[in-house]
Amino acid sequence: MPTSNRTIPLNSAELWAPSAEQGQRILRLYHLYRLSVGLALVLLISSDMHRELLEMADPQLFRFGSWAYLAINVVLGVLLQQTCRSLALFALALFDVTLLSTLFYAGGGLSSGLAPLLVISVAIANSMLRGRLGLVIAALASSGLIYLTFYLSLSKSAAASQYVQAGALGALCFAAALIIQALGRRLQQSESLARRHAADVADLQALNALILQRMRTGILVLDPQRRVLLANPSSLTLLGQRQLVTQSLDEHCPALLECLHQWQENPALRPQTLQGFAEGPALQPSFVPLQRKGERNLLIFLEDVSQIAQQAQQL
Repeated sequence: MPTSNRTIPLNSAELWAPSAEQGQRILRLYHLYRLSVGLALVLLISSDMHRELLEMADPQLFRFGSWAYLAINVVLGVLLQQTCRSLALFALALFDVTLLSTLFYAGGGLSSGLAPLLVISVAIANSMLRGRLGLVIAALASSGLIYLTFYLSLSKSAAASQYVQAGALGALCFAAALIIQALGRRLQQSESLARRHAADVADLQALNALILQRMRTGILVLDPQRRVLLANPSSLTLLGQRQLVTQSLDEHCPALLECLHQWQENPALRPQTLQGFAEGPALQPSFVPLQRKGERNLLIFLEDVSQIAQQAQQL
């Protein structure tokens, strides 16, 4: 009898991690996001619009950082297409947060509008990293926002009034990390339960198949065109056939077909007995309508009359 010994952790935050296929999809999305940001920044400085839109703290650093962000992410997108190693993903997220924090500072802090990019990076990183590693990225991004805002306030008086906003964005980084990890754990729980249910169904199907193999009663399942969908070994033995599945009952079992016609004309009457082949035992057929996948199939039981008599005597 098939058995199932599966232990699936469902409640441990530290054991949560995306599946390999899901992780690769997220990684591709992360590459695409970073390339899009890098391209937008390069287009911004190439058109000199950054001078009008941003209150630059260090224009040269911003220009160099934008080109470096795009170039490095192009290289990473080519070299790091597939990986499930936490250390490599952590290093990728750490690089992204560090360089975005540098651009955040060079662009003038909160007035640059780059802070939301850090929050998005933290959220995507926490969809790939598990437990404390993801929270470390959130802590670094949050610390960067607050510290760089403080550092800018030493040279720009306008930045001195942005501590509350910086703190709120830092808290948002942690909130994004915790929410994404919670959603990831819930998704993994659902997937684990689905896999366990699928395994249980497979075990049950195997058990049913084993029962059908061992039953002395012959069992056939016919589709509406009277083609055999299922025939257990006992039915083949009782009917004197080697193979019936996908075959038409009309061609291989005319005696059984005649009993079927009689039952269809009057289901209340007990079908007459039949012989599957010349030396075969007398068989008592019974017919049961079977609704399956939107089709009205037919379930047929074939019982050896002599065995029925022996069972009756024993009772």
